[in-house]
Amino acid sequence: MASLHGDGDGRKRSSLTSSHVDTSSAVLPGCRIHGSRIESSVIEANTVITDSQVTRSLLLSDVVVGRNSCIISSIIGNGCRIGESVRIQDCVIADGVSVGDGEEMVSCKLGGRDEL
Repeated sequence: MASLHGDGDGRKRSSLTSSHVDTSSAVLPGCRIHGSRIESSVIEANTVITDSQVTRSLLLSDVVVGRNSCIISSIIGNGCRIGESVRIQDCVIADGVSVGDGEEMVSCKLGGRDEL
């Protein structure tokens, strides 16, 4: 079973509704994941993912992923905002970056506080 931290130790438990998290993934405390598929990924604390897919990726703390987005083989920094219908593949995105709706990003590195 996937690792879902935050039970009985004073930390917030993650909320997973209508989602699939495979056994090789880890979801840290305080995350809210709804209607999404998480495969071979680590989702750090307080991240929100709605109706999206995350595969072979690392999403750091406080990331928000909008509906119908797909993140593959990427690292998403702390506090990033990913819009709706976004595709990110083989990218490294620094802390605090916002990616607007409908963007497609492949094999890129995006620096701090950028906005697309």
